[in-house]
Amino acid sequence: MSLNIDSITNIAISVILSSTSVFAILKLIGTRQIDHIYNISFEKFRNKINLEFDKTQRINQKEFDTLTELWNKAVIVKDVFLGICLNDLNVTIDLNVFSINDFDKFINDLNFPEFEKSILRNSKDRNTTYKNIISNGAFETLNRTYKEFENFVSSNRLFITDELFEKTSELKKSYHTYISIYLHIINDQNAKNALFSDVQNMTNEILKHISKMIQLRIKFEY
Repeated sequence: MSLNIDSITNIAISVILSSTSVFAILKLIGTRQIDHIYNISFEKFRNKINLEFDKTQRINQKEFDTLTELWNKAVIVKDVFLGICLNDLNVTIDLNVFSINDFDKFINDLNFPEFEKSILRNSKDRNTTYKNIISNGAFETLNRTYKEFENFVSSNRLFITDELFEKTSELKKSYHTYISIYLHIINDQNAKNALFSDVQNMTNEILKHISKMIQLRIKFEY
């Protein structure tokens, strides 16, 4: 079978057209495959970025919550201790001159456990007993409040800088010192007034530094 020029030309054109079609199809498939791979990679990258952003957000929020709560607890401890010094735990009325009926009414209105009310009723020196009960209750409150502060600092140490931790430790040492002093001057009102002034100045100075450190960490300006 002989092929003329026209036949050869037609065959060549058909081959070229077929090759072009195949190439176009392959190119289309390849492009779609590349787009698919790109989309998958981009989605993975976007998810990774979102996860990192969410993690950073959670960490920042935890640090913010920790530092603001640390400040609140430090102020509460200061207020409780200053309250003890300020109120000086002295009885402002003479319970020893109360009549039986007035004294019973006074005791019934107290927010004391029954065993403490019984101790007060049977006391020969009502003023001293009343003062001791209040003193014990006040220091129990102070110890409980400070223990909560210490536990909070310890359990959240990860979010508390070394400098801030040192200031909380300084606060701890100062409180222990002042409590020891207070117990030795509990019956000396003038000494307690002087102690109140010292404690107030000390706590205000330490809390001022703590406040600045916290503001820097949470980038709070005013």
